[in-house]
Amino acid sequence: MSDMFKLFMHGGMITDDICIPTDFIKLFFTIIFPPIGIWIDQHGKGYPNMNKIGISFILTAMFYFPGLMYGLNNISFS
Repeated sequence: MSDMFKLFMHGGMITDDICIPTDFIKLFFTIIFPPIGIWIDQHGKGYPNMNKIGISFILTAMFYFPGLMYGLNNISFS
């Protein structure tokens, strides 16, 4: 029983590494709240177009789905 506790607490239950793509975080936040996904995308590019964040916020405030569609359409995946 103590061996299983040590494996659980200190790792070793999963023998393979888990790899999460970097774009998954951007997609996750875009689905949860689209302006954050747009902000992460613009931050990675050096903020070339700040208007996208404002438009996404306005569309999300009006109703969630237009903001979501705008956000999914405007984030770029590497």
